[in-house]
Amino acid sequence: MPHFYDEISSSGKSSFASVQHTRLSRCLTIVTANWNDPYRNALQEKDPRGIGVAIRLAENAVHARLDELAVQGEGGSPVERAALNTALRDLVALKTEYGLT
Repeated sequence: MPHFYDEISSSGKSSFASVQHTRLSRCLTIVTANWNDPYRNALQEKDPRGIGVAIRLAENAVHARLDELAVQGEGGSPVERAALNTALRDLVALKTEYGLT
């Protein structure tokens, strides 16, 4: 079954902004996880007053995707799992940097 996890940006890096997993069963199920936008927003937030909210939104989005993968029982591709784990580590580092831990 095809996996559409990788979108290659102009810089040549993978983007998970619109991760789609297509599975055929009795009907076609398309699950779209958009966790990368809140994650990217948190990394780009410059206002110390808004960073806490941006981090929480990103963490919630990443955890929601992890929960979705667990429910599906597939666990996602190794590339997506690695990206999700990296995102969580980056968000912890960002919280530490802003003294939010």
